[in-house]
Amino acid sequence: MQKRRVAAMTRAFADLHLRVNPKDQHAAQRLITKASKLGYRTISIPFTYPVKEEDAAKLKKMCSEAELDFVTRADVKPRNEMN
Repeated sequence: MQKRRVAAMTRAFADLHLRVNPKDQHAAQRLITKASKLGYRTISIPFTYPVKEEDAAKLKKMCSEAELDFVTRADVKPRNEMN
């Protein structure tokens, strides 16, 4: 008789547009911690302006400590409209 391997199916939630001011580290930490407690496994914080690498590294470290995957992304807007 063949043994059947059953994989546990768990849901993974992600927020790919978490609005955080990267310069406000305290508020970012609270939001990241809250997301982790709510069951999120992945978050992304969009950057709409140039962000210092050190600020992004701090956010990534906060996510790692909260056991969250951190996905970087950028919101881009065209300089002019195309018809």
